[in-house]
Amino acid sequence: MQLFQQSNGQLEEGQKWYLIDIGWLRRWKQYVKFDWSSTGDATHPGPINNERLLEPDTDKVPRSLLEHTHFAIISEKEWQHLHSWYGGGPEIARTVIKTSQYNKSVEIRPLELLFIKSSAPEEVVKHDFSKVTTIGQMKATM
Repeated sequence: MQLFQQSNGQLEEGQKWYLIDIGWLRRWKQYVKFDWSSTGDATHPGPINNERLLEPDTDKVPRSLLEHTHFAIISEKEWQHLHSWYGGGPEIARTVIKTSQYNKSVEIRPLELLFIKSSAPEEVVKHDFSKVTTIGQMKATM
């Protein structure tokens, strides 16, 4: 299967990468006999089911979920192929950010910040920001 072999894993700032349920991905790999360890008769994996990767009624990934244990990160092209063949979802797209001069990563969870105005401490404003958001951008958003 050339689908995952064509993706060289090069992260480019601003790209979208996708989370996919690791259980579904393993069943799919078994079904298509993705590698030499795939043996026996595997059943069709059914539609992609990413429901357990999100907190209810949000697009947030719980902190208790871990890459390689609960989800895998795949390229946009891989997601588009798998989704067109099997359907399902929900789609969980995440952006690549530049974390330092030489490093980039897929931002799975943005920062959730609470803002409290000293003149009105009972009013708490909650907002999500990327780890690379500047103070100026935060001020403009608020």
